[in-house]
Amino acid sequence: MKQFSKLLVSAAFIAGAAAAPVLNADTVGTKDGSTIQGKVLRVGGGVVEIETAFAGVLKIQQANVATLSTDAPVFLRYTGGNTIQGAVSTAASGEVRVAGPGAWGTGSVDTVEAVWTDPADSPEAKAAAAAKRAWAFEASVDVVGNSGNTNSLATSVGFAATLAGPNDKLAFYAAYTRATQEVTTGTPPVKEDETSADNAKAGIDYSAFFSPRAS
Repeated sequence: MKQFSKLLVSAAFIAGAAAAPVLNADTVGTKDGSTIQGKVLRVGGGVVEIETAFAGVLKIQQANVATLSTDAPVFLRYTGGNTIQGAVSTAASGEVRVAGPGAWGTGSVDTVEAVWTDPADSPEAKAAAAAKRAWAFEASVDVVGNSGNTNSLATSVGFAATLAGPNDKLAFYAAYTRATQEVTTGTPPVKEDETSADNAKAGIDYSAFFSPRAS
């Protein structure tokens, strides 16, 4: 009976191990000798991002990275603009190699400008997305009242719409304010509301941002 139970436990362990998810065998080796396994997400701006099973997404300074390898093809761009799609490996000499269709690129980790897995995540796609104008909207309502010997009520409403991009901003705005105050007039005295403010305004603002020209 005990032997049968041990067999069941062993079978369950093997089945669980077989069903456990296996991460892509991407690796990042640091200059201090550490090896991190997971899935390389991207390289850019001097930072290597790798998703791990034990700590989520880690960001490592590229200056501290000695080796880089991916199990699946990625897009890799060397400094200077040479871009190749393929699996990445690092030779014993420290050269980062990319085997792509009809192309082969080599260079050290320091010469890697960017790595990305999705074409939509390329530096050009990110720059195009950042250059797009985006709308933003804002609405406000403000009501203030006082009651007592003299009653008063003030109401303000406003709306603004802004179309902004990296180089300029266009804003449309409109606002309306109305205020009334209770006053006593006539004989015999009669209380009535008197308008103390009733105004509206609207406008358009345009701003352009200029960067100083490099000499």
